[in-house]
Amino acid sequence: MHELTANVECVDAFCLRGRKRSENHLPNLLDDIRDIVDPNVQADATLRTSHLYIKLTARQVRTQLIEQKNYKDDDLPKRRTISTILNRLGYRLRKAKKQTVEKNP
Repeated sequence: MHELTANVECVDAFCLRGRKRSENHLPNLLDDIRDIVDPNVQADATLRTSHLYIKLTARQVRTQLIEQKNYKDDDLPKRRTISTILNRLGYRLRKAKKQTVEKNP
């Protein structure tokens, strides 16, 4: 009612609500994930897309963050969140296709 009588619109900062991203809580998380994932990256074989495929799963990335980068289990986000972060960074979680050997008759 006050907005109507005073011709002033109140700003509610709705976009500032909610949970912050994991990168805000752990500022080095993205760099550490890239350090772990980059040696296992494969480009798209057809070169039609710019997607980068990795052989690791999100669970393996989380385990390596604990072992190699000395994160605590309670501090890290869960597997699903790490999978979302990997997708946001441009990595796709997909198994690499095995090469087939042609048999000579």
